[in-house]
Amino acid sequence: MNKKNFKQNKFYIYTIITLIVFVIVITTFSIYYMKFALERNNIALLNEISEKSSNLVSEKMHNTISSLQTAAISMAQEEDIFSQKNIDDMNVLVQEHGYDYMFLTDRQQENTVFSDGIRREQINVISMLKKENIIISDVQKSDDGENILFISVPILKNTRRIGSLTGVYRAEEFARIMETTLFDGKGVHYIIKKTGEAVVLPENETIHFAFDFEKGFIQNGMFDDIPELSKLPGEIRTSQSDIVKFMYENEVHYISYRPLDVSDWYLISVMPSGQYSLHSVTNIMFRIALFIDAIVILLACMVMRSYKHNKKEVVDVDSITQLANKQNMELFYKKISSKNGYTFAMIGVDTFKTLTDTFGYAMGGQILKNIAHVIQSFIKEDELTARLKEDCFGLMIKAKTKQDATRRLEEILTELNQLKVSENDYIYCDSIRCSAGINVLSEKYEFDKLLEYTTSALELAKQSNDKKIIAFEKELRQQLALRDALLPDMYRALQNKEFVPYFLLQFDIENKEFMGAKAIATWKHPEKGIVMPENFVLVLKETGILLEMDMLLLEEVCKKQKDWIDRGLVPLPLTVSIARLNIHREDFFNKVKAIVERYDITPSLIVLEIEESAIYDDIDRSVTLIEKLKEYGFMISICHFSLQYSFLNIMKMITVDTIKLEKGFLPKNNITDKERMIIKNIMDMAKELQIQIIAEGIQTDKQAKLLKTIGCSIVEGYSYPEPVSEETFEEMIFYEEI
Repeated sequence: MNKKNFKQNKFYIYTIITLIVFVIVITTFSIYYMKFALERNNIALLNEISEKSSNLVSEKMHNTISSLQTAAISMAQEEDIFSQKNIDDMNVLVQEHGYDYMFLTDRQQENTVFSDGIRREQINVISMLKKENIIISDVQKSDDGENILFISVPILKNTRRIGSLTGVYRAEEFARIMETTLFDGKGVHYIIKKTGEAVVLPENETIHFAFDFEKGFIQNGMFDDIPELSKLPGEIRTSQSDIVKFMYENEVHYISYRPLDVSDWYLISVMPSGQYSLHSVTNIMFRIALFIDAIVILLACMVMRSYKHNKKEVVDVDSITQLANKQNMELFYKKISSKNGYTFAMIGVDTFKTLTDTFGYAMGGQILKNIAHVIQSFIKEDELTARLKEDCFGLMIKAKTKQDATRRLEEILTELNQLKVSENDYIYCDSIRCSAGINVLSEKYEFDKLLEYTTSALELAKQSNDKKIIAFEKELRQQLALRDALLPDMYRALQNKEFVPYFLLQFDIENKEFMGAKAIATWKHPEKGIVMPENFVLVLKETGILLEMDMLLLEEVCKKQKDWIDRGLVPLPLTVSIARLNIHREDFFNKVKAIVERYDITPSLIVLEIEESAIYDDIDRSVTLIEKLKEYGFMISICHFSLQYSFLNIMKMITVDTIKLEKGFLPKNNITDKERMIIKNIMDMAKELQIQIIAEGIQTDKQAKLLKTIGCSIVEGYSYPEPVSEETFEEMIFYEEI
């Protein structure tokens, strides 16, 4: 071997050694970084899961309390809280809200009536009931040995407690909410009290690290041998939250603890680590380090590329829909925020909870995949769609104006609303209904603010009867601010009977006479004065009080009609609008019938107003209900009538007394001959069927004259556009000459 070759070989040896050392260092660093990244992703995933579970539990409890409070308000109106009506209402609540059973107690806690009629010897929760308190009990044992808990609200009449309404849940109901199949079934959730006692334990008996929460871990010193968890009891007592990594039975685990917005409950989530053990990681490191030169480098690069790809999937892709996630949408927003011409939209699945409750969460996942596929088919280059949360999708689309954005969202919603729930080639009748909120990016927001504003628009769209796409604008921001200011006073207002009817007059412009009026619930606020319904009706919908408000307004109208009759006056028919959710309640007919009979008035003095579109929510139920109401003697009015649905088809199905033409039915200015002919034909058919036509929202004298020429002379809110008080209404109807 010559000197040259020796030097050359020496160079090669040094190069190989250097390469080997370099590869070992790079490989070691890569594996160490992989461990760190996987641990970070595990923690992020656990945090997301525990947050979702805590929100579900808190939402269920708040909804439960709200429904109980609404029912308690209604029950307080009865002279006897143990009336058959209140017992029937309890049974309705049991069916609708999944209670095991319910019971009523009087103020002295001496008498108790159960929804199922079964007498129980010991009701431990009764001793917990205090005046004006909402009670969420500890978990107790039922007669059959099941874990149950009680939720109780007071029944108040004129701010005085006259009894209590209590619902009983099985603890397994909350365990079902928190079930998860993640981590190969090894992750579990617990609900505990701050003191450590169990409220809800997981049903999965295979959990090998199931802690003894049943006795209270703070008292029994369960974690004394686990240093990482030594601070956990103290932090739970002080309502703190965190995620901690710890060793248990020679395996790495993570525990998340966070307070619930319910009583003094805490959500504990535990999962094992899905990472490699230290031993296996070391073996991989040295095996990879044995490869040298280009092969080693190639393999190392492949490992790094594979890791980066997998990491991107974990971070950026939703596991169910394969769409981008919230974090990726935020990055995209920051990227295009300096550009003009974009609109952010959120699509929510209105019926998702109902569908998952009916068909299960597996079907729910398939529904989300189908929705994602439809939305993605409308997305263009330089646009993005993402799944933001369980039943909500975000879209960043190119649209410079509200009109452009609305047009595109209408196309998407039309396609989505045609989807049907199907399984094994069997198509169920349940439709997938969606709504949307949009926000044209004309000003710059932080991403969280953008989500908040657009979510508000989406929620309003979900609650709207006719607008399924609502844009977030300045007026909406002001409306939301007023709504939030009024919300704390709502329950007090109902208790104090601060809601009073105002009347929007119906006037015959041809014969110059009053034909009736529509009753509108206004709020006689002690500080703000008279607050009109458009400023608080959304609050009523959000709290579930709107359904009860219909009954309260109907009762006030019947009371007023009775007063006029007793005074020898001849009352005019009064219209009461019925929320679309009310007409589909099983007990609706019995409720309105009972109110009319209580005041002994002729049902024909009451006009029940139903939205045209509400009939199509459940046609069979709507037709049956309307016929029952007509048979009893009520007058029926269909409001918001338009040319969207077939007039003849409606008339084939139901018999009505009045049709109200929605605002915008007539053009403000000129009308074409074709439009005139269509409207005239509708009027003629209505006349033949003895249906009265009322036009609302008439703004000009030209529109009023047109109405008269085609045979419609009754208007609502034209000659007298503002609703008037009871006193003013009485003076105008009975004592003033027109």
